[in-house]
Amino acid sequence: GQAIYTKILPLHRLCYSIDVTHPSHGPPPLSLFEALVNSYPQSASLTDSLLDRLPIHTLCFRAGGVSYKDKNIGDSSSSTACTIVQVMHCLLNAYPEGAVVAAGYDRLPLHFLCMSSSSSASPTPLINEQTKQHQQQKMTSHQNALTMCVTMLLSFGFAAAEHPDNYGWLPLHAACIFNAPTPLLQKLVEVFPEAVLKRTKRGAMPLDCIRCENAGTERGGAQTKRYVFKNGEDNARLLMNAMTQQNQQLIQEKEKCLTEQESKNHINNINNERNNTSHKNDVGNSRTTKKEKSRG
Repeated sequence: GQAIYTKILPLHRLCYSIDVTHPSHGPPPLSLFEALVNSYPQSASLTDSLLDRLPIHTLCFRAGGVSYKDKNIGDSSSSTACTIVQVMHCLLNAYPEGAVVAAGYDRLPLHFLCMSSSSSASPTPLINEQTKQHQQQKMTSHQNALTMCVTMLLSFGFAAAEHPDNYGWLPLHAACIFNAPTPLLQKLVEVFPEAVLKRTKRGAMPLDCIRCENAGTERGGAQTKRYVFKNGEDNARLLMNAMTQQNQQLIQEKEKCLTEQESKNHINNINNERNNTSHKNDVGNSRTTKKEKSRG
């Protein structure tokens, strides 16, 4: 058969392998990424021929499983471990513009990072207390790493948080749909508070994107909702508070506009009254002058 040529560099493949959710292996060491970038710096700015993604797109897409090389419960921080934060820093040093380059569906690396973060939000089934503590430590470290990555990407341009993809998804919509950690949502809201009121092309606000399910029927037929994921309630509370603040701000801005308009109208009325009075006086003076002339 005919050979199929694909332009997938070793750096692309290495970024794809950053996912360490599989228990049989840990992440590749940071030194390997650095060696590839140093030997061919341009590779950080080249897209693959399959998905038209930069290495940083692939890295963010696979970020959901990145944590530490913890094969053993007692090994919580290996010197050979490679976190997403370190790798992202390496890639952005080589190609800073990559932070705001759009790939398929007009999605930025920030979109991919928000979409991949769901796998870190729910721990694996727990067996005993020791495993529970270990899993919680890994999950917390991972969530902190993802939030640091968001901060790093936004440092190259806050406008990334305002960029919608082809479906009208802002990064905040993606984070809500894929159940991102609450600190990650908090960072996105801080950078672009207006995002909580923005709608996708299907009319969904970020709060609508948090997955719920029917939890039963109350008296009167009202349906009660239950959040599918554990941190869904925290994410919803964060968004509702932010929406309240945004709505209050909009009301204040409207009141300010109304006050300014009322002030302008009042000034215009005063000027109109003055002009009318002046006009009447001019007319009166003109008539008096005509009468005096006719008498003379």
